[in-house]
Amino acid sequence: MISAPASSVRGVDGRTAERWLRAAARAGDDAALAWIPAPPAPLSAVLSAFGEPPDVAWRDPAGLACAGFGESAVVTAAGAARFAEVERAVSAELGRLVCRAFTDGAPPARVFGGFAFRPGAAAPPSWTGYGDARFVLPRVTYVASGGRGWLGLARRDGEPLSDWDTAAERLVSLAAAIDPSAALEPPGPRGGRELDSPDEDLVRRLQAACAATDGGELDKVVVAHRLRLGVEARPDVNAVLARLLAENPSATVFAFHHGGRRFLGATPERLIARQGRAVMAEALAGSAVRDGASAPEALLLSDKDLIEHGFVVRDLAEKLTPLCDAVDVPRVPVVRELREVVHLLTPIRGRLARPWHVLRLVERVHPTPAVGGTPTAAALAWLERNEPSPRGWYASPVGWVDGSGDGDFVVALRSGLLTDEGAELWAGAGIVAGSEPAAEAAEIRLKLGTFLSALGAARP
Repeated sequence: MISAPASSVRGVDGRTAERWLRAAARAGDDAALAWIPAPPAPLSAVLSAFGEPPDVAWRDPAGLACAGFGESAVVTAAGAARFAEVERAVSAELGRLVCRAFTDGAPPARVFGGFAFRPGAAAPPSWTGYGDARFVLPRVTYVASGGRGWLGLARRDGEPLSDWDTAAERLVSLAAAIDPSAALEPPGPRGGRELDSPDEDLVRRLQAACAATDGGELDKVVVAHRLRLGVEARPDVNAVLARLLAENPSATVFAFHHGGRRFLGATPERLIARQGRAVMAEALAGSAVRDGASAPEALLLSDKDLIEHGFVVRDLAEKLTPLCDAVDVPRVPVVRELREVVHLLTPIRGRLARPWHVLRLVERVHPTPAVGGTPTAAALAWLERNEPSPRGWYASPVGWVDGSGDGDFVVALRSGLLTDEGAELWAGAGIVAGSEPAAEAAEIRLKLGTFLSALGAARP
């Protein structure tokens, strides 16, 4: 981390903040998270101040921005019970954590992470360490929301007070170094070399999927495609993340790092969120190229896309209704407009009958027909037979959880995995009766453009 001179932190004297942090460590709490004020700033400005890539990052359209550096605690799980195991372990970890704040209004402690698309999907070497589920409580967390900013420092188990004092000094220096106007500027385009050309294989799979839906074997199946890119030098993670942030203002941008590998993306789709008894989900399915002013209207009139969208709406409503006192499902979708694609969107809202933990809700709704297909078991079996490589964390639930059981999870779309060797990019398309393989292949290539643009590489 940088070592800038300590100065005022949003009106708080840096030396005072440092003394407070030292005192917080001596309050007798083995597990503690201490917050000090920091300037509210765009996430790219925080990246500029820290200099190093974050281990976790999150920026959603509602204005919550988070960046985490280092690991204070890690929770992992594997197998069919992974959601329940993570819920228990995270609840225990956050339950013993004492949060202390320099002033009022500090954010809650959050762990950040996600799940593989299904157990075993992250087994390939490129996904080493991600596993079926992995969540992290960062050592240092930056949060900006509602016009305020904070930096938090988490104490590791058994950490000597001298180590905490050193970290506290650095934390105050970092807070002073964050300049909201100093957003990290992404560099110009860089070259990329495609290692394989799987278009022929993709078209074959799309043809097989169309045959399965046209023949009545499946109502819908979502075909995923992996594009592998080689690069001349290790990708600049902060530059990639800065591009994703700048080019996708209406998307949720996320990043997770482990073992030299980084999974990043800019997704348009929320899976599910919980705030107290309020639950929010999104049905996002049905897509069209944004090739003119008429694209949104045409999508709303497309029978094929409305049918595809309806599968997702019904699935989410049926899964949430038994858990809720009330569920509001709009009868007509709206259009979510992105830079190059438009999607049908139905926001679903409900009030939980009990305060179910957000991870219970994630387990209940994943995978939706928007990423797997329907009927679910048959669609997943078809994917097992036909997809050439496991999806890893692509199209999986990723997000954050706090100690109250609140949280927000999105579907990891428009994403890629960065390694020393290059990048794996992922995108997919939903196939229903009447889908055309060539059109669906073109849609997948267009969706790949989100991450290709972030890499500065040429589009396929």
